[in-house]
Amino acid sequence: MASNNLADYIISLPLILLAGYLFLRYFYFKQSEKEPASKVILVTILGGISVAIAFYAEQFFARYIGIANLGPDQLPYSEVVSKMVIMLLFVGFIEELSKFLAAMPIFFSKDFNRIRDGIFYMALAGLGFGLVEDFIYVGRVGAGGVILRLAFGLLFHPAASGFIGYYLGRAKYGLSSMSAVFAALVRSMLLHGLYDIGLVLQIPILAAFSTAIALLLYGYIFILYNNSEKQDRELGLETSSVYLFCPRCGFPNAHKDFCVKCGKKLLKDKVNV
Repeated sequence: MASNNLADYIISLPLILLAGYLFLRYFYFKQSEKEPASKVILVTILGGISVAIAFYAEQFFARYIGIANLGPDQLPYSEVVSKMVIMLLFVGFIEELSKFLAAMPIFFSKDFNRIRDGIFYMALAGLGFGLVEDFIYVGRVGAGGVILRLAFGLLFHPAASGFIGYYLGRAKYGLSSMSAVFAALVRSMLLHGLYDIGLVLQIPILAAFSTAIALLLYGYIFILYNNSEKQDRELGLETSSVYLFCPRCGFPNAHKDFCVKCGKKLLKDKVNV
């Protein structure tokens, strides 16, 4: 149900920003070398702008193939099949490509100097996309619908993009080819399309399938992030075994052992480099 209630925006905006902040905080403070704030903000903004690019691209292709503004009785085959084709071949393809292009400028930056930076910056582009998209959805589904989307939609975008970023980081250091990057991009597009099918059709079994895709992807991106951290140390890209900031609370690590604020152990697992 559509919502034009100002109260929905007042309720939703702080929740959207809080969810984005918590996601960013986890990955930002987890790194032993903090990325430049200017680059973090830039890539997040570019990810947000890519929503507009994706929207107009989707509208263009919808008109190009002649399915825009058609009623259910005018859609080819059936409404369900047509929506599945649109989600799988167009929405997932366009949105993942838009986020990928938004993060690509950082690939040539000197600040992209570790494998896990690929995950970090691609996830930032996805985060910016998800933040803007969720704010737009407030007008369609209200505050209650946005709260549900925060648990899945907002985090799905960074996870889907971060998956590509892992291979992008490996490609920069010769561990993967660019063909592996584009293969990851295609897989992410397909997963995105399958995920959207369950959300749009609202068929219980498909919705459960979408939830399973999201949860598995969340877990997988954390595994890839930890693996990339180990690979960075093996390549000599990461020589520090100490967090500069506590990944739990963000407090500066002055004593190089335990966080004096929350008590978390700050020494990483040692890896021979």
